[in-house]
Amino acid sequence: MAFDLPLPDNLKSFVLKRKDILVIVGILLAGLIAAILIFKVQQERIKRSASMIKSEEERVAIGRDVSVLDKKISQMRGLYAKKVNSLNMKKIEGIALVNNLTVVSSSQDKEIDTGTYAVLPMKFIFEGRYHNLGAFLSTVESQPEMVNIKGVSIKGKEEAFGEPEGEKAAKNNIIVNAAMDVVFLK
Repeated sequence: MAFDLPLPDNLKSFVLKRKDILVIVGILLAGLIAAILIFKVQQERIKRSASMIKSEEERVAIGRDVSVLDKKISQMRGLYAKKVNSLNMKKIEGIALVNNLTVVSSSQDKEIDTGTYAVLPMKFIFEGRYHNLGAFLSTVESQPEMVNIKGVSIKGKEEAFGEPEGEKAAKNNIIVNAAMDVVFLK
């Protein structure tokens, strides 16, 4: 089958003479179209790679932050970990005596383990003066362990035991009921 187009004679002769040039131009056009398609595909891959790199950089930054926080937790755990000489009922009673508070009674409940930390609940009844109580609380607060003092009630001694006013000035004049929790990190 012959290629016969109704073309003017001069165009037919041009086409026949320049057939090799037209083939080259056709190949160049096909190559250009293929290059444009490949360029678009590569641009999409570059965008995906850039977003993956950004995501990985964010993960690395989060990993660094977690590492820093883990070091801080380890340092804190060292400060508040339960040790042989940690704050306990006997030490608190000793602090009370040093601060001129008389320990009327003391009790310690079973240690509560929460998994992350442990709580050692204690209850005390002290007898003394207001400034002795303040010195005691200041000393307990300055201990390296975490202490939660709660449920404190203070009564005048005459209210509790009905002592006469005249003897109050010479003796301890308050009764303190206090509940404390010593907290240890695991």
